[in-house]
Amino acid sequence: MYIGYLDDPLFRKKEYISNADKPYPVCVMDRQIGNYFHENIRAQDPRDERLQLGGKLVKGTISFHYDGSKHDPDFFDQLPNDFLKSFFDIMEMIYTANGDSRETINYNLKTNLLTKDWYVSDTLVLSRKLVMGTIYNIDGVTPTTEINLVTYFDFNVKFTDRDEETFRVFLDRASFLADYPLSTINRVVLPANKIYILDPTQISGPVEMMIKSNEFSFADLDRSIIGEDHSGLLTYFTKYITKSPSATQLLPFGILYQGARPSSLEIREAIRKELLKDGIAEASVWETILPDLFVIAQFFIVPMWDNRSARSYGYIFPSIINAEKYKNVISQIFPNLDDSFVKTYQEMLTCGQSELFLTSIPDPLNKDKFSLLKEHPSYQYHMSQDGAVFTNMDPSTQDFNKRLNRTMAVANGESVSLPDIVDNVLDDLTWHSFTSNKVEYNVLSRASYYEILNIVE
Repeated sequence: MYIGYLDDPLFRKKEYISNADKPYPVCVMDRQIGNYFHENIRAQDPRDERLQLGGKLVKGTISFHYDGSKHDPDFFDQLPNDFLKSFFDIMEMIYTANGDSRETINYNLKTNLLTKDWYVSDTLVLSRKLVMGTIYNIDGVTPTTEINLVTYFDFNVKFTDRDEETFRVFLDRASFLADYPLSTINRVVLPANKIYILDPTQISGPVEMMIKSNEFSFADLDRSIIGEDHSGLLTYFTKYITKSPSATQLLPFGILYQGARPSSLEIREAIRKELLKDGIAEASVWETILPDLFVIAQFFIVPMWDNRSARSYGYIFPSIINAEKYKNVISQIFPNLDDSFVKTYQEMLTCGQSELFLTSIPDPLNKDKFSLLKEHPSYQYHMSQDGAVFTNMDPSTQDFNKRLNRTMAVANGESVSLPDIVDNVLDDLTWHSFTSNKVEYNVLSRASYYEILNIVE
C-alpha cells in the first residue's frame, strides 16, 4: 500500500501576505508533513484540464506526496501518461464528491470513461470521519466555498502487466500526523561512549560519568540535527545489567525519527546496529549487559478485563465468552491492523493465575514468529505448583508460563511490580511487559483496556 498526502492549490489562499507559520488544515503540504517522509517523492498531475467542480472551472496542479524510502521512488516515472491522468482523475472524483456515499462514488469510478479502465471496482474505502475544507478562488470567484472531505480514502488501481496497487491518500493534516503508520529511525543517540557502557568502572565517579556522558551525547546530537529533518525525538529505556556493583537499571537511548513513532522492535534493532557497527564488542557481550535489546519478536496479549459479572460478594468471571467480543477487541485496540492479518494470527489462551480469557496478536514486524501456539505447543494453563502437569511443558514454555502468571498477578493488583516485569507505554496505552527466550510479551493494563473501550467501572 502506497501511503501519502495530497496537495491541492485550491485549498491554499492566493494572498501576497499570510502567516507562514500557520498550516492549512487540509490538502496543503507543509514542512511538518514533509518531515514525516524520509525521501519526499512528489507525483505531479500531468493533466491539462482538471475536472469541473459544481459546474465551475478548476485550476491548479495537484500532487501526491509519499516516502520513497518506503515505496518505489520511481513508481510513477515508469507508468504511461494515460495512467497518470486517470490516477489524478480518480483521486479528484473521490475527494471532491462533497458528501456523496461510498456506493455513489464507486459507481461513478467504475463507469466513467476517464477512470473505469484503471480503477478496481469496489475497492474504494472512505474514512468514517468527515472534516470541512475551504476552497479558494474557483473560476476566479473570490468568495470561499466549503466542502465536506473524508480524512483519508483508499482505492486500488490495475495494470495490464503488473499487480494491483493500493493507495491510501490523506487529506486531513491532523489525521495524517496522528495516523500515518510508517517510521524511519534516522539516528540513535547513545547515553555515553560505548567503552563506558561496556565497563562503567573506567570512570572514577558519578560527576565524571555525568560530564562524559553529556559531552558524548550532546556532540552526537549536534551531528544528528545539522542538515537533517526529524518529526520526533524520544527517549527509550532498556534494562542495563552492570557488573560492578551488580545491579539492574534502566539505560536511556535517544531516538531521532521521521514519521510515526517507531515500534519497540524497530527501536531495539536500530540500537543493536549502532552498538555493533564498529566492532568494539561482539553481540554476545552486549547481550549480557543489555539483554532486552536482543528481543527478536513481540506479542500483544489482551485480557478481557470486562468479562465479569457483579455479585453481592464481589465479581465472578464467567468461563464462557461471546466470540464476536474476542474478534472486535483487537480491531479496537489496533485499528491500523489489516483484517486479514487479525483473522490469520489472532489466538486465544488462558492462564492459571487468572480466570480471565486472553487474546493475543503478534507484531506485524516480527520476522518469523506469528503464533503463540507454534511457539508454545505444550502450553497449558497449569501453574508451576501443579507439579507433574507443569513438567509436561517444554522448558521454554515453562519459563513463558511462569512469567505470564506473574505478570497477570501484577496486572490484577495481586502482586507488587517485579524486576522482570516493566511497564511500557505504546501509543498512549500501558502494557505490562516481560521477555522470555528473546521474545517480548506485552499484557494490556486494565486501565488502558477500559479507556480504549470507553468502559466506566
